[in-house]
Amino acid sequence: LRSPESHDTIIELLKHAKKGAMKFFDINLRGDHYSKELIEELLGQATVFKINDDELFLLRDMFDIRGTSDDNACRWFLDTFDLDYVILTGGASFSTIMSKTGETSTINTPRVEVADTVGAGDSFSGTFTGKLLNGATLKEAHRAAVNTSAFVCTQEGAWPTYPEEGIPDYCQIINGE
Repeated sequence: LRSPESHDTIIELLKHAKKGAMKFFDINLRGDHYSKELIEELLGQATVFKINDDELFLLRDMFDIRGTSDDNACRWFLDTFDLDYVILTGGASFSTIMSKTGETSTINTPRVEVADTVGAGDSFSGTFTGKLLNGATLKEAHRAAVNTSAFVCTQEGAWPTYPEEGIPDYCQIINGE
């Protein structure tokens, strides 16, 4: 959304999404290519908001929600923008997914031998979305997303060949199942 043309195109496409469609906003703050107004506009369109811990730190100041825990800040976004899910990633530490129903899943980031992190975030997002849309529970979708992202990190490049026997289970759950 760095140019007026791409902004207008994406907003127009969002207008044509089916009612009730999942609309995933992975914020990816880069340089000075964002504003509070743009973020509010996109959050108003989204049903899922993915943010990392560094981005959350910046948004706390922007939205005047300083002095609160990560969980409370994420819940603020969930409630304020009527989102279905907020996904908070903490890099090499953890990921947490909160739902508007109050369900939360937190998983430690697996320790793997990292070959390349390119594609890890997108593989997480795609797996989470695909699993949810195919009927998985929040915890099942989260676990699959973490495992896929960990596997991608063990491979060179963003599009690895996936093993026929399936992706290994790397997860160590913090809460829940």
